Amino acid sequence: MAAQRTSRSKMAHYRTHQKNGSAASTRAAETARECAEDAGERLPPDYRRAEPIVRQRPGAAVPSAFGIGIIVGVVLVLAVRRG
Repeated sequence: MAAQRTSRSKMAHYRTHQKNGSAASTRAAETARECAEDAGERLPPDYRRAEPIVRQRPGAAVPSAFGIGIIVGVVLVLAVRRG
């Protein structure tokens, strides 16, 4: 929760203290990176273990994730229709 507040306060500071386009875009990129790092630190260990696999074999990981999502969606639709 504290990390979210920190990221939000940095974003608010960025919005209120813009000076020029170049510096503003640099600060925006830094803030986005910090927010992504904060989110990455809060991921469960299972997600961290999956990252190297996805990086090594993106061509297999993306279709697999898509197929699993389709299957889960179909199962949920069938469950809702029966319920």
